[in-house]
Amino acid sequence: MRGKIKMVIVTLVVILIAGIFTPENVWAASKEKVTCKQVEKSIKRKYGKFGKVKFYKSEKLKNKTLLHRKGTGKIIVEKCSGVVVNNKGDGKYKASNGKSYYICYDGWVKNVKKGMKVTSYFVYNKDTNYTDDVVERYDVVTKR
Repeated sequence: MRGKIKMVIVTLVVILIAGIFTPENVWAASKEKVTCKQVEKSIKRKYGKFGKVKFYKSEKLKNKTLLHRKGTGKIIVEKCSGVVVNNKGDGKYKASNGKSYYICYDGWVKNVKKGMKVTSYFVYNKDTNYTDDVVERYDVVTKR
């Protein structure tokens, strides 16, 4: 009987450890080593079960798309390319209206430095139409 209990405990520990070190969690810990393609694949895998995942570059994403997404079966993901403007982690990216907007990379990107280029992914909540309802953010350093 004790042998069976030990085996169950060992099995549960192995499952727990395997869950902690899934590719998504490892990527989160080492964001600088991830490619955009890997992040997009991960987002599709994670959110594809909730609807069709649709990627939009910031320049192409219209407010109307965000305001009418609830109930469409689409998961909207905004992909924006930005640049770090100082060593404090402040950055900017260009939106669909042609204006540049502020984005903070400090705390999101390790060892942030002025001049770095970063691609950010914002996954919007499929259950609302709020234009600022982002449920998850991913950052990929594309140039150091």
